[in-house]
Amino acid sequence: MYDQFAEVYDRLMEEVPYDKWFDYIESIFEKENLKPKKVLEMACGSGNLTQYFCKKRYDTTAFDLSEDMLLLAREKIGRCPNLKLSHQNMIDFKYRQKFDSIIAVCDSINYIVEEEDLLKTFENVYNHLEEDGIFIFDVNTPYKLEHILGKNKFISEEEDCFLVWENNYEAPICKFILNIFMEVEEGLYERYEEEHLERAYEIEYLKEKLSEAGFGKIDVYEAFEMEFDDSKKIERVNFVVRK
Repeated sequence: MYDQFAEVYDRLMEEVPYDKWFDYIESIFEKENLKPKKVLEMACGSGNLTQYFCKKRYDTTAFDLSEDMLLLAREKIGRCPNLKLSHQNMIDFKYRQKFDSIIAVCDSINYIVEEEDLLKTFENVYNHLEEDGIFIFDVNTPYKLEHILGKNKFISEEEDCFLVWENNYEAPICKFILNIFMEVEEGLYERYEEEHLERAYEIEYLKEKLSEAGFGKIDVYEAFEMEFDDSKKIERVNFVVRK
């Protein structure tokens, strides 16, 4: 999905507060009275969050569906003895070891658009967690996909890159069409088109599937908070899940 997109991915994600995200995850560890050592990051992209786990000396394993993204991550992070990167997907990843914590950020779970694949993913996570492990992930809410992103157009312009991002929401799928114009030499641009799909999942449905996968304790918070107010129009929610 990201192959042609990888080259400009970091620039498009510059405003994403990965440092804040990492601090938030560590605050969840503290709240849950956990000190995990073995972390698995799903859909790690170009390593923007992964690098923080490496710097804090977590035993970090990370995977992504895009080999180009993994190359960017390796280039960005450099030599790191406590990092293992692999080319896998969220639905059927396989490791011989289990992990204290499994992390999926930046609406990665929304990219699972088939309901049966969502359950497979949750079951796979459950099977890769230690008995006292924790699963942390976030999703874009149906409200955000329909009313904030859906049927909108965004334009970004930089010195050597121009992006037109058009969205269309047809419940429960939000389609992102990205037209990227990259300058290959002065005055000459090459055009790439990317199509991304995210599925809107209701919170109660996600809880149901997590329970079906075997999880017993499921907490839901507004992103970067430790509380949830269902009377608000929330754009992103965070799940903290235990066996």
